[in-house]
Amino acid sequence: MFEAWVGVSLARRAVLSCLAILLASLTLVSQYASFAVNTKPVMLLEGSLRRPSPLRSSRSTVRGQSEDRFKREVREQKMEQYKEERNLQCDERGGWKTIGLRRRGSERIYAKYEYADSMFAPEKVEGRELIIEVCDVEGDGQSGWKIYRMGPMVGIGGYDRHEITVLNLPHPSKAKFLTGKMMAPVYKNGEIAGFPPLHSHHNMVGVSGVKHAFESHGDAICDANLGGEGCYLISYPDGYGVPFKNETVPNKDFMTLTLIFNDVRKNDDLVTPNKMLFYGEIALKWSANTDDVKSVSAAALHMIGKSHPYMANIVTKRPSLRWSTGTWPVDGKIIISPEDQLPWFHAHRSYFTAFWAFAASPEELGLTTKLLRKVDDNNQTRNGKLDKFDLVWTPDDPIRALEEKVAQSKKGLKSLRCWLVASDEEKVLVYVNETAGFSPELSEPWQQNWKGSWYDRAGEVHCNPWSFKKGDSYTVVGMNGIDDRYNWTHDQSDFFTMMQHNILFLLYETTGPELGPTMEILGDFRSKGKNIVALMWSYVPNVLKPQTEYYFQNKERQTEYKGSLTRHLGKEFRNKNIGVFRIPPFGFH
Repeated sequence: MFEAWVGVSLARRAVLSCLAILLASLTLVSQYASFAVNTKPVMLLEGSLRRPSPLRSSRSTVRGQSEDRFKREVREQKMEQYKEERNLQCDERGGWKTIGLRRRGSERIYAKYEYADSMFAPEKVEGRELIIEVCDVEGDGQSGWKIYRMGPMVGIGGYDRHEITVLNLPHPSKAKFLTGKMMAPVYKNGEIAGFPPLHSHHNMVGVSGVKHAFESHGDAICDANLGGEGCYLISYPDGYGVPFKNETVPNKDFMTLTLIFNDVRKNDDLVTPNKMLFYGEIALKWSANTDDVKSVSAAALHMIGKSHPYMANIVTKRPSLRWSTGTWPVDGKIIISPEDQLPWFHAHRSYFTAFWAFAASPEELGLTTKLLRKVDDNNQTRNGKLDKFDLVWTPDDPIRALEEKVAQSKKGLKSLRCWLVASDEEKVLVYVNETAGFSPELSEPWQQNWKGSWYDRAGEVHCNPWSFKKGDSYTVVGMNGIDDRYNWTHDQSDFFTMMQHNILFLLYETTGPELGPTMEILGDFRSKGKNIVALMWSYVPNVLKPQTEYYFQNKERQTEYKGSLTRHLGKEFRNKNIGVFRIPPFGFH
């Protein structure tokens, strides 16, 4: 079950079967500082959250425009600087080196490229040759980017599928910290591809088994007014980094990669698009500066699933709510940096409207399992049978019901910490006009045969300061369902499946004596429900560190370690019903 969620099943089946620092203007920084402090959420019982920005109604138009301009310029400039450095050191100076895909030895690299002519109903599936090139971009020798470019891929439209899996991805050799990522499809000249025509179904660099440590999905691009394709690059604020064990130790870190791209141009009985050449570009930002970089941790807070691909959930077509909960294992605080897109929220935007994150348990918010019902209006034939986690709350007016329930609860609306709301200002969907076939104005394949349709965009996550103590609860609520503002005439292949993720990605700083784990949590509906936690292979809490060398010698001792770790985390999370999931490195014996 869990191998499907963390994306390792693809890799294991394969094995078995076969930059940049930005200088922004002081004026914009001062403007941003002045309004960032004053931006507060406002919950309006009389308003639907599907209307424009009620949670941001306290923000004046002028202040909002200044904030958006600042974020757009920061994001665009980061991407431009990244491309300039890449073009100089990798293209002009010949920095690209081809990786040899070794097949023997414990440090071997395994890579596979599988092509299918359709994402969901393929008539043709085949393995294709794969070339991976790597380029190291460094400035002072203490920081830089490791860039991977893989392909070539040739798209034919029709929502075809290009899937690549890499085990033992070569990591930055000097890295002591990982500090950001850029993940996108690119054309032959290195320009970033937009959506449309290329959909990033997922790009995930797993760090020691945490598959969503660095990720990008189809909703990664921002609206043009908020950075556009520049949002494919997310780097941490200066002075923060996730530690990376690069030295020769039994529990050193390792990396994996899994990605899927789709060419979403028209390809039907009437239209056959020209073939489109593109590549996948994955870049990891790193630092070796142990004096100036503080260790922080990353977390991905999922809603629990069981039997569907990638641990997704089936949701209703009509507006509905669902939630997940968990607890924190350490004292800490969330790092909030809107221009850096931290925190970040992933969902399939075609049937998503909003999320809210509360510093409270569901029960403290008045949310109990008595409110939940099985999904009753979705296509079970396409999705498979409903499982026990395909539950939703479907009151007549979900937003009003949620607001009233929370307002009357023990913790109340003051416990709201982060939110994202679809609005005209901060779009989660944009309509892209159709383009015709070949013409002098549309001379490149990537310009041709776009579908006139709604396409995913990131929207904007807003947060108030969020600190927590060990054992404190969080609850993430997602609103899903077909939004009645849109005329759903498009034929994007994943729309009819109505399978949803609702994942909150964040960076957190530990304020207690021990660094918290980089982790993924599958959260149940109840505080006493089972939470399953995926942890980095390298993670060892202080209480178990004296036995590190013993625990990491072989599989049998790893099983022993997992038991000890599970018991320890049960105390730290203050939840005895914890399941721990860990993935050993490729070739571990």
